[in-house]
Amino acid sequence: TANLAVLTTDQIVAMSSNQFGALSSNQFNALSTTDIAAIETADIIGLKTSIIATLKTAQLAALTTDQLSNLTTGQIAAITTANIQALTTDQVVALTSTQIGALSS
Repeated sequence: TANLAVLTTDQIVAMSSNQFGALSSNQFNALSTTDIAAIETADIIGLKTSIIATLKTAQLAALTTDQLSNLTTGQIAAITTANIQALTTDQVVALTSTQIGALSS
């Protein structure tokens, strides 16, 4: 966890979806909101639903609309009710109808 907290944003950007998939919730929570916003859109799909379910409101808010729109329906369904309520208008508009349906499942 401490090792992830000292990574530069460039190092975070260089991580693959497989590497993000190998992170624990504690490790992911060590990333700053700036780091989270820098994750390549294609790599965001590597996040486990268990990580999505433990995101803090600020971390979810840090996701760009492109990142959010590329989450799978399973990842979207893992967003907590509190975090659903914290989504910005731009984030909600970026979701597909299938993703919106996953929010209520």
